[in-house]
Amino acid sequence: MQKLLTDITLNWFKYQFLSWKLLLSSVLLIIPLCFILNLKAIENTFLSTEFTSIENTEIIHQIFIHDQTSNLPVDKFIFDELHNQFPYLVGMFERTLQLSTKKIMAEEEQATKVSFVSNTISKLGIDTHLGSLRAFSMASTGSSLITAVSFNYWKNNLNSDPAVIDKQIIINGKSTKIVAVLNAGFKSLRRDSSTDLLLPYHQLAELLPNEQELTPDTFTYVLGNITDLENFIINFDAYLKKELFIFDNTKLMLSKSVGVDPEQFQTVSNRVDLLAILFGILFAFSLVSFSAFYATQCIDKKKEVVIRQLCGANKKHIMLQNYIEVMLLACYLVFMVFIFTPLTSKLAYLTIPTINTFNVMANVITLITLLMSFIVYLLTLNFLQDKTTITHIGRGSSASLSEKLQVFTLLSFLISLAILSIYVSYLVIISQANLNNHNIGFKNKNLYIASFDFPSSPEHSFMADNSAQQLLLQLSSLDYIESAALTNVPPLTDRSAFSHWYTLSGKAVTSSKNAQTSNHRVSPNYFDTIGTRLIMGNSLSWGQYGNIVVNQALWDQYFANTGLGQAYLLTDFGNEKVKYKVVGVVENIHIKGSDTPVQPTVYTLISVITGFESIVVKGNGVMPANFTQEMMSITANISPYLKNLTNVELSELVKKEAQPREAILVITITCSLVLLLSALLYCFNSIKQLASKSATEISLKRALGARTKNIVWSFCKLFFFILCVAYSIILVCAYINMNKLQPFLFKVDLIDVPVITLLHLVALSFVIIVFFIEIKNILNTSWKNLS
Repeated sequence: MQKLLTDITLNWFKYQFLSWKLLLSSVLLIIPLCFILNLKAIENTFLSTEFTSIENTEIIHQIFIHDQTSNLPVDKFIFDELHNQFPYLVGMFERTLQLSTKKIMAEEEQATKVSFVSNTISKLGIDTHLGSLRAFSMASTGSSLITAVSFNYWKNNLNSDPAVIDKQIIINGKSTKIVAVLNAGFKSLRRDSSTDLLLPYHQLAELLPNEQELTPDTFTYVLGNITDLENFIINFDAYLKKELFIFDNTKLMLSKSVGVDPEQFQTVSNRVDLLAILFGILFAFSLVSFSAFYATQCIDKKKEVVIRQLCGANKKHIMLQNYIEVMLLACYLVFMVFIFTPLTSKLAYLTIPTINTFNVMANVITLITLLMSFIVYLLTLNFLQDKTTITHIGRGSSASLSEKLQVFTLLSFLISLAILSIYVSYLVIISQANLNNHNIGFKNKNLYIASFDFPSSPEHSFMADNSAQQLLLQLSSLDYIESAALTNVPPLTDRSAFSHWYTLSGKAVTSSKNAQTSNHRVSPNYFDTIGTRLIMGNSLSWGQYGNIVVNQALWDQYFANTGLGQAYLLTDFGNEKVKYKVVGVVENIHIKGSDTPVQPTVYTLISVITGFESIVVKGNGVMPANFTQEMMSITANISPYLKNLTNVELSELVKKEAQPREAILVITITCSLVLLLSALLYCFNSIKQLASKSATEISLKRALGARTKNIVWSFCKLFFFILCVAYSIILVCAYINMNKLQPFLFKVDLIDVPVITLLHLVALSFVIIVFFIEIKNILNTSWKNLS
């Protein structure tokens, strides 16, 4: 028996690895499968909370308000209403800022990441190395300030002092008591970030008295088990609109993501969903192609088995050989997963950077499941072949009706899927190309962004008047600088700024009660420097502090039927509201890239340097090596508190931001080419094999006087009948699911009749031409087949 098993195994290796068709069909099947595994891993990683060191004692959902342009945190009164309706649910606020810290008053300050969180964080069961977070649940306004420090901060800044509990550190000039050292596993409550200090949320107002309680960069969560997310949010949203008369033109939303901006989550989700559609179609195509190849093998194997049985082979040995070969092929496919998963993960990483992908070695259960699925699938194909295919042996045999039906059915599904896949790929390619070429509202050539560390403490926030104008004048004196401007929110950076703005009727320029409007402070020449076009009116001017400029998104939403002369906005100033005149409207600037929507934005005038600003420099050409040093010497003359100037080229940020779209574009084109090539090869080979098996039948028809076109039609009519049935099935499935593709398309019509028509004509013409060529070749040597 051992010799038999060895012989069967070696014989399988000998013949299978000489087959290029096995290699091609296996690679074609495994590559989309590996991509799907990577996409599933990305989704699981993106929704996990492992990075927070949370013990998951409570289920967490991010809750926010979605309107046409932005995603905003919910207000406290919504959490109160939520808790009244569902006592088992509580809300949590989280906001992360960069503040200054030091151990003693005389020590030099350093920038530190600080996260403010609601006292409900105690429900999450975050583990601590020293102390506990119980004090957070009891903290209240007016009580002494407390903080929990991260393990890394304790190690690097507090010398791993075991007696650190109840000691004091200075945060933004105020003394706070350390109540806990967090566990080493805790990194942050925000993904891809790190938190040094954790403070109760109400202390935000005490450490930063000029800050609003709720801003658009605040994350809001619901803690507690919600069984049916979709039904829950629909009912609660309807209740709020009916009972509290809020959320006109907005939608309350829940997400399983933790520690990520809703816009970023939606962007990543869209990319994952788009790739899932592409690779889902490709996998279906590949499965049909692989099945077609394996079915052909089964027919040949069946003829071999018939001959061996005639020669006296044992039926049990033949069955054993079948099981062994199925097991070997299944193991071979799993081995291909080992090879191609790391390769495809590189491409997956390009589309969605910083997200973990599928780790083959750490997913034994998945591999075992794949192995068993392959075995069951192959055995099913074997069974179907055995029951549906009639096998003939001998020189005069011809392709049976069952073989023709099988080949034509697989070929029909393959061609139908190929047409659908190539059309979907065409839509995605055009869409991604449109996104890459989309006007993002600024030009990046020869533009540089220079930024400082954030101001260390509030008393250093404001310097002499007109310091902004002085700085720009000194920078403009440098020969290699064409122009320089200032902004506190440069494009494609992680900076943001908000404030309250209202229309003259008192309506807030936002969708939520307390959330604020995006407010960028800029110098008058900012728009000219970055190449942003003024749609109407004028830019800002030095000294005209009562004037503002708004972007097109805000103008269209609030001033669509208003002339520029009657356009005003109000903002808070102490206990009063001050009126500002809208003097200009600029085109939308995609601050975070062309994938993300533009928020309504107000541009106000910079008069003084606070340290939060960035310098936008437009160069005349190649910037000198000492560019940063010269800028630092100029800024040092303006203020000694402007520290650590760093430079980045805006074109590099644009390139990095466009990288995922370009990767999707490359993947889509590659998949389309592979799919097209494999479809052509299978079409050519299957028709050629079928024609060769029917060589005697074709030659006999010619001998009886049939014309070439009649012989071709006798084969094609059966194929076209089966194609109509298969294509109808694919078309119905595509029609039902086609709308799912619409959210991922940008400036592309879902139905493009000329392209659809062209694809069908090319596909059908190719099939007819292949049929004609193969049958013509047989007819040219028909005498050989009849001799």
